[in-house]
Amino acid sequence: MANDISNISQGIDVQEKESVSKIEALSDEIQPFGANLFQGNFANKDFVGFVDDYIIVPDDTININMWGAVNYSETLKVDPRGNIFIPEIGAVSVSGIKNKDLNKYLKSRVRKIYHSNVNFYATLDSTRKIKIFVTGFVNMPGLYEGMPSNSIIYYIDKAKGINLEQGSFTTIDVIRNDKIVKKINLYDFILEGKLGYLQLHQGDVIRVHPKKNIISVLGDVRNKNQFEIKNKISGKEVIELSNINSTVNYVTLTRSSDKKIKNYNLDIKEFSNFTILASDVIEFNSNKKISNIKISLDGEYEGPKTYILDYDATLKDLVDKIKLNNLAVEDSFVLYRKSVEKKQKIMLINTLDMLENQLLSQTSISEADAKIRAEEVAILEKFINKAKLKEPQGLVTLYDDDNHANLGEFYLEDQDRIYIPKKTNLVSTFGQVAMPSVVSYNKRKKIKYYVKASGGLLNNADEDHIYVRQQNGRIVKASLSFRVKAGDEIIVMPKIKFKTLQLSKDLIDVI
Repeated sequence: MANDISNISQGIDVQEKESVSKIEALSDEIQPFGANLFQGNFANKDFVGFVDDYIIVPDDTININMWGAVNYSETLKVDPRGNIFIPEIGAVSVSGIKNKDLNKYLKSRVRKIYHSNVNFYATLDSTRKIKIFVTGFVNMPGLYEGMPSNSIIYYIDKAKGINLEQGSFTTIDVIRNDKIVKKINLYDFILEGKLGYLQLHQGDVIRVHPKKNIISVLGDVRNKNQFEIKNKISGKEVIELSNINSTVNYVTLTRSSDKKIKNYNLDIKEFSNFTILASDVIEFNSNKKISNIKISLDGEYEGPKTYILDYDATLKDLVDKIKLNNLAVEDSFVLYRKSVEKKQKIMLINTLDMLENQLLSQTSISEADAKIRAEEVAILEKFINKAKLKEPQGLVTLYDDDNHANLGEFYLEDQDRIYIPKKTNLVSTFGQVAMPSVVSYNKRKKIKYYVKASGGLLNNADEDHIYVRQQNGRIVKASLSFRVKAGDEIIVMPKIKFKTLQLSKDLIDVI
């Protein structure tokens, strides 16, 4: 199994230096919302003040002052049973008393002994330090010391912050005695300054969950980020999160559904009422005054390599300007688009991140199960790291199942690249076959014929996942009885079997 995945990974064509720099630039642009929150500013200093709702616990110290008929001034420590000892009054239980009620409470106890001529005043002097566990998807899980009055953010900052690739900013738990005592969404703090007060106890656990559903926001906005959502969110909520510029008037939304990529072009009002789903990529735009666009061509035609066209030019306008040569496949224009390439990269990274989070968040139930999962984790992490270096082509499918396309309704964009394929009488077969090969096309033959000509299927071949890449850029799912066309490429996928069936399915989708 490890060899199978390794073979898949090695098949990814990567120019490593260039690819890594591109991904880093992209990551800088779409960091998770809140990525700059944890930079050591919270962990650098304890919160030394006392809030009104702070609850007295053992080892805290209290300043006691009495004057008049009795003069007494002392700093008393709360003993392990929660008491302090005041002369002539005795042991007084203060554990569980709120700081705002402390003076009034102790004064009432003193009045039971000294009815008059004695003035009294008490204040909380100091609190003991406690140790808190910080775990989950943080950069440095561990046990950290601080004050009970320190915030959750303080302790997460001590743990070097939330892991930006895997951790959630919206799903954080505080666990005490194996029970969740508080749930925290840091978006409330970032956007509204709301955190809520929780006095931490010795041994409390702060757990950061893995992030699950994310959307990516680009374009004319102040917050170009990944945002975590539950399952869906309204366009209006996205607008509020993104802090869009006042000039924005239309939105491009890219959605991956049923292994297909769909684009929606909406004006800002339509988008407000649109339902946004996990993995959507949203780009806010403003009208720009552009008079011309530049288009690049390659392949079987006669003419220059670049064309300058009107801003509203269609693919038909371009085709009318060029002359195809005798070897051109007339109905198989292939278009590559910069904006689509960028969105495909974002969606690939998002998908791989979610796959990785799903993998790491699963638990093992036995020693044997743990060993298998450890092997699976090693295999998948290697594949995921290589897959993240994959550069999408930005391919736009122009043709339907019947190879029809209305070129007059397909508007071009600046920097579009168009390839006109060459006629060929060959069919290529690769993937899980004994000898990947190129065979002369025979219109009467089906995939089974070309697979046999390539030495047959390997033991690890998955007959349920055979794909055909056509000259016009379309990729269709096929079977051994599928009849291909000249110029087609047959891709036989490997069987992917993991202990977790969902992981197997997700990995097939990624490949």
